[in-house]
Amino acid sequence: MREALDDADDDFAALEQVADTEPSTMDIPPLPEPAETEPPMDDGTDTDPFADVRVRRAIPWKAIGITVAALLAVGLMAGGGVMLARHHGEETARRTLAQATADCRQAHDTAGRQRDALEQAVEKARRLTSATGKDQVTDQSTLDALDKLAGKAIPKLPSCPASDPDTGRVSTAGKEYKRRTQALRDAMDKVNRSILDKTVKDAKKLHDESAGKVADESTRTDLAKAMESRDADAIRKAMDKVNRSIKAKQDDDKAKEEEAQAQAAQQQARQSQQSVPSTGGQTTRRSGGSTYGGTTGRTYGGTTGRTTTPAPSAPSTPSTPTPQPAPSTPSKPSGTDGATVG
Repeated sequence: MREALDDADDDFAALEQVADTEPSTMDIPPLPEPAETEPPMDDGTDTDPFADVRVRRAIPWKAIGITVAALLAVGLMAGGGVMLARHHGEETARRTLAQATADCRQAHDTAGRQRDALEQAVEKARRLTSATGKDQVTDQSTLDALDKLAGKAIPKLPSCPASDPDTGRVSTAGKEYKRRTQALRDAMDKVNRSILDKTVKDAKKLHDESAGKVADESTRTDLAKAMESRDADAIRKAMDKVNRSIKAKQDDDKAKEEEAQAQAAQQQARQSQQSVPSTGGQTTRRSGGSTYGGTTGRTYGGTTGRTTTPAPSAPSTPSTPTPQPAPSTPSKPSGTDGATVG
């Protein structure tokens, strides 16, 4: 546009130079000088002394040049305006396309991060469902819902072509990724709450059934505090302590029972030994007589003793000692046998 105006100024200056070269008026005959006569008498009629004189007017070249220059300037301005408008439109279109491309790429980056977050959420959900059994939750429907959400396929991320960058389509895909990620997180929270409810329920059952069955009562107190705080890790640790305390109590009771049985067996053995009678040797003496024979001489009968030890009787029926007969009094020798007692 500036170049067009400069060209118009140059043309205008040239036209001014042309317009300044007016034709010479030397060729125009001079006006006839009036004759020196007496002024006519005024008869009351107006007459123009130059009425019959023809005046030759000069051509207004300057005005024509200015007009032509103005027309040229207007034309140049109009043409320059059209060119400027076309150039401005093309520049605007290029800027618009570049801005749309930049916006689409930015939306593509955001949607890509949202898709990555969705993939991570799906992976966590699948690990949770595979590690959680139906007997570990109070509500099995939460586990089924999470498994269903984690099994859905993830749509592909739209691209941003340079010829037609569609920012809206990419942004819509990113919003869908974000919505599914939040749905998975909510489903995982429900499963975790259901697992916690089941853990608290099992802990309460253990706490109630372990009364009087633990070696350390403080373990049950810690378990009750953990249930109040609803801390899953603390509850599991407290349950392990209670179970170990129950095992220790059982082992201690078993050891005491075995010791009591051993002492009872020893006591019974001692009682059995005390119930058997302790007997010494018993001597049986036989006494004989002396025979005095006159021809045969005198024969002295000795006594022979035999010691016998009876076998011990059964502990339950002690033997009763048999009374021994009174010893016999030796008879005096008769005088008929001819023996002389001196």
